[in-house]
Amino acid sequence: MKRLFNTVITILKALVVLFCTALVATVTLQIFGRYFFKAPLPWTEEMSRMLMVLIVTAAAPLAAYYDRYVRVDVIFAHFPSKAKETYVAIMDIVVAVFLLMVAYHAVSLMVVGRLQKTPVLSVSMGVLYGTMVVCPGLSALCFIYRSVENFRRLFGKVETDEEV
Repeated sequence: MKRLFNTVITILKALVVLFCTALVATVTLQIFGRYFFKAPLPWTEEMSRMLMVLIVTAAAPLAAYYDRYVRVDVIFAHFPSKAKETYVAIMDIVVAVFLLMVAYHAVSLMVVGRLQKTPVLSVSMGVLYGTMVVCPGLSALCFIYRSVENFRRLFGKVETDEEV
């Protein structure tokens, strides 16, 4: 299981780098076209928006996996260590359930979006709306994975390298 998650995380990291690089290149083309050649490329603005959506889609599960989401910890910061870890593990499951509900309900929006296309690039909006399924779905899986790992650590059932 750990290898699978490491592979998914590696792929997500590569996608974030790829999408960020493409975004920088697209915006640079937009700037050069508009200010130096006085002929803006019509597709660059639409592509930039799509790339930002894709960056968030790939980066949000990474934030979940590495525990980089914002958490209000004023109350449980004063808890004993084991109670705090238990609370975090339970809250990760609650967040995962919420995200799975969001992903489930976003499927209908994705299906409707298949009928629409973007104005300039003619990309199906179903692809972009599909990110509203993929992002919370992968994030939920990362929260569940972290929660299971936290519970294993709490109850002394940590995997060794041989079991992986």
